Amino acid sequence: MEFARGRLLVALSLLLLMICVGFGDAHKSIPTTLEGPFKPFTREMDPSLRLGSEDLPQYDPRVVKRAAAIFPEQISLALSTPDAMWVSWVTGM
Repeated sequence: MEFARGRLLVALSLLLLMICVGFGDAHKSIPTTLEGPFKPFTREMDPSLRLGSEDLPQYDPRVVKRAAAIFPEQISLALSTPDAMWVSWVTGM
């Protein structure tokens, strides 16, 4: 019983510490383009990451075209104002 109470106390202490550290960064904000221009920041590519892409072949069932040529494969709707909407589509042609 005493061991469980000690573990609970440690867990609550760690939780409180994480909350305090999280709120400590609350005053920092993400810069916007209105505050720029900013000096570019680049970093070396991490060599442990995989290079290249793993493209699927055209005959893979996940990417095979299912719609006829005249029908859209993707339709996108985007609200620009409360009473206006953009509609765009991709036919694959």
